[in-house]
Amino acid sequence: MGPKYWLTALRQGVIPFVELCVIAAMSIGVALYAIGSAQVLSGMDWTVTATFEELIHRLLLLLIGVEVIQVVRIHALRDVFLIALFVLARKALDPANSAFEVSLLLLVVVCSLYVWYQIHPPRSATEQPLI
Repeated sequence: MGPKYWLTALRQGVIPFVELCVIAAMSIGVALYAIGSAQVLSGMDWTVTATFEELIHRLLLLLIGVEVIQVVRIHALRDVFLIALFVLARKALDPANSAFEVSLLLLVVVCSLYVWYQIHPPRSATEQPLI
């Protein structure tokens, strides 16, 4: 019973259980956000344009949450990383951010891409690049 046995046991037993717990927690969070959004939107004035903007904002966040759950379920680490970069880029486009905040967000994206390529270098010339 060397380290290889323990690593195999960990990979086959504990890790799938932890993944299921994470997926369940994310699903509960998305469901609670949907319920909370329905309550907030039901009390808003639907004659105002801002209500529809709020509806679109909340629907997009729900869709991102569902997509993240699906990506974690199918074990596509590359897609999870791309979703994280998309969220950072989306935050950078917010007009309320200062130029300093946008610069920091772009620096985080560049550093994240660097780390990604250090961890997962392209195996061949035919492999599709991340971006």
